[in-house]
Amino acid sequence: MAQLATTIGAFHFDNVLMNASGVHCYDLTQLHELEQSEAGSLTTKSATSAKRLGNPEPRYAKLALGSINSMGLPNEGLDYYLDFALTHQQQLPDQPIFMSIAGLTLEDNIAMAQKSKPVILLV
Repeated sequence: MAQLATTIGAFHFDNVLMNASGVHCYDLTQLHELEQSEAGSLTTKSATSAKRLGNPEPRYAKLALGSINSMGLPNEGLDYYLDFALTHQQQLPDQPIFMSIAGLTLEDNIAMAQKSKPVILLV
């Protein structure tokens, strides 16, 4: 059987499978469901510095050969996901987590990365 365990820096992952940011990770209910999954880790929804509603609807269209979306980064804001990530690390220290940040400027990204230092970041 294939070995899916890996190490990134000091972090060990039982397997390399995890959700993509934006897929079933918008709120605490979805994030807690991911915690209970067999995935090797989980990734939060991409966070902007403040809560963002995203683009007005319609912002998704199903087509015969796929779909088109222009969601506009709807999310609950950095503090929401950072609180979840810090609690996750306290309660499940052996289960690494990734946080995705999506600053609207370079300065936003730098400030959010500095604020989020205790967790692994995807920028």
